[in-house]
Amino acid sequence: MFWNEPVKVLRKIREIMNENGVIAITVQPFVKGATAETVKQFGIQIADQLKEAGFSDIHTEIKPMKPIAAVCVLGVNK
Repeated sequence: MFWNEPVKVLRKIREIMNENGVIAITVQPFVKGATAETVKQFGIQIADQLKEAGFSDIHTEIKPMKPIAAVCVLGVNK
């Protein structure tokens, strides 16, 4: 959603992060017709990208909001 090659960008971010540093990516999808399932799928996609980029201890949180929930995915640079 943010970058043309998200895994490549996340790998570059990981390279400059401190060891045990935490990245948090939050999205509140303002897409026409977005549902709770849309939010969940965004979270899954981001988590998969973080994992592919080499992050670990990936954790997803969903925060109920209006008009649609937001998803935050965290990963640790180990």
